[in-house]
Amino acid sequence: MGVRAAGAFRDTVRNDLSDEKNILFTMYQQLISQDVDPDIANDVCESAKLIPNAGRRLAQGELNSVLASLLGHMGVSAEPIQLGDNRPKTVAFVGPTGVGKTTTIAKLAAHFAIDQRKAVALITFDDLRIAAIDQIKAYASIIGVELVVATNSTDLRRYLKRFKQKDLILIDTPGLNPKNEHSIKELQDYFNKLNTIEIQLVLSATTKEKDLLDTAGKFAALGTQRLTFTKLDETNTIGNLLNVLIRTTLPFAYVADGPQIPDAIDDASIEKLVALVLRHDSRPGVWEGTAHSKMVDPMAAVLETARGMRFVANRNSDVYHVPGCKWTKKIKPDHIIAFDSAEAAARHNYLPCRNCYPDRSDLHPPMLFDSQRLKLSTRR
Repeated sequence: MGVRAAGAFRDTVRNDLSDEKNILFTMYQQLISQDVDPDIANDVCESAKLIPNAGRRLAQGELNSVLASLLGHMGVSAEPIQLGDNRPKTVAFVGPTGVGKTTTIAKLAAHFAIDQRKAVALITFDDLRIAAIDQIKAYASIIGVELVVATNSTDLRRYLKRFKQKDLILIDTPGLNPKNEHSIKELQDYFNKLNTIEIQLVLSATTKEKDLLDTAGKFAALGTQRLTFTKLDETNTIGNLLNVLIRTTLPFAYVADGPQIPDAIDDASIEKLVALVLRHDSRPGVWEGTAHSKMVDPMAAVLETARGMRFVANRNSDVYHVPGCKWTKKIKPDHIIAFDSAEAAARHNYLPCRNCYPDRSDLHPPMLFDSQRLKLSTRR
């Protein structure tokens, strides 16, 4: 190989590496824009470096499959209800007040009884609220499934024997305050020594991460085995759900995104979670109330912008930044503008950020994805 050819080869390799790191950084930005914890986002991007040709795969539009694979390796898993052959599958839904347990049960009952033509029965413990009983009775009547009310653990055991020929038994429980350990202990007594019951914790996507984790910790006393997330249609970011899945290591079973029965619920899958993380947006026409709506992928434009970028700005602002500045994570992906020099930013009437001093080229070499730099940038 001649000197000139060797130099061209080195430049190509250098540019490829730069593109790969910029694309990984862009993925990091997209994750934290969805409120994924910066440390988790950084771990995802660091893990991506270990995948052969990760940068090229990402650049070629394989972002969803790469990210799904990475999350799977980090412990995220999806496990919807699987019916058995020899005995009924029994699933109890527990959780705080107002997260939508009863509606979730109605959706699943309709799905299995009507769509799958399975024999379904409902049991409710929620005998403290007359309205709750009336609500689930109405659902059971419309769907055409049997409903019974259990007032104690003896009732529960009796009804489980009564329904032993069913394919699926769904159990509704009263909403509990996670801080009320006595109430959780009372509910635990219902399930005592009934190891065949699967416990699913229902959580609202509108709840902040700290409270989600606290709730998961308190309900762990019941032997929670799965998570179901509701109200995805009422939030603009779902990174909190991804954080919870990684930190609890519990699989998730379903995601629900509205009150419609039985349509507004989906079997959980890592691929669907990734699609929501990468595409979820509050703009009209992008997120239209259900996970089944056609959504626009803002990452396509961002990946294109990421190539070779040295500085970035919000098209609705007048300030430009070094990628990694704490203010850049507030920029929506489709609002990102990239400049290859401070002069180019100035020509478009953008001013340097006072936080990261992007006009000081001696302080900031061209941005490559670097875990230490990202960690520092999130602490400013």
